[in-house]
Amino acid sequence: MCNGTRQFKYLKNMKTKALLSLIILSLLINFSLKAQNKDSIAVMKSATDFVTAFNNFDWATFRASFTDDATIFYPFWDQASRIEGRQELDTVWLTIFPEFVDIKNTRKLHINPKDLKI
Repeated sequence: MCNGTRQFKYLKNMKTKALLSLIILSLLINFSLKAQNKDSIAVMKSATDFVTAFNNFDWATFRASFTDDATIFYPFWDQASRIEGRQELDTVWLTIFPEFVDIKNTRKLHINPKDLKI
């Protein structure tokens, strides 16, 4: 086999490998963007559901936004502390906002997040 034929086969093989690599990379990027978009949509829905439940004092939906092992930081400086677990979270939220369990409550909040980036 002459040297020119060997170089031609080598270059053809390299082009094939490069093309396959490009195709695989394109597929990975495409799948990644689709997964990222799907995750972003899920996060946006969770955030929207949380804010809607908070605005309407819908305790069941609001409470479902937190896992059993959730942690929040109580925001008031004179009582700043870490709140951990569903029982502590329930106690704090219901202390701050008794409207969640007041069946006569007609009060609504007007939380309206702007320019959310997820």
